[in-house]
Amino acid sequence: MDIKKIIEHWFKASNAFDTEEYFKIYDADAVLEDTTIGETYHGHHGIRNYFEEFFIGYNTKTEIIDITFMNDKEVYINAIFDGNSFSKLKGVFELTFSNAKIIKVKCYLK
Repeated sequence: MDIKKIIEHWFKASNAFDTEEYFKIYDADAVLEDTTIGETYHGHHGIRNYFEEFFIGYNTKTEIIDITFMNDKEVYINAIFDGNSFSKLKGVFELTFSNAKIIKVKCYLK
């Protein structure tokens, strides 16, 4: 499993608002926790609501600053978010993988 390639594909799909490609990278039972807004989203349906509201809805583009591999299944990503109602916000994604799919995302602004 080449996690770096998976992450690059995930960001490319996100920035293109390509929901079909974006969800190919998630496990069907994945969990996304956004501690900045205090919400947790479960499965493709819940994460789709989050993605449509906060990424598509705000025209959010995300740039990877750096990736730290914690082990063979967990990564820590520093990123910059740029959108319609905000500019250059620093944030973090903590991703956990299983079988080449994202099973958990924890994200927050710095």
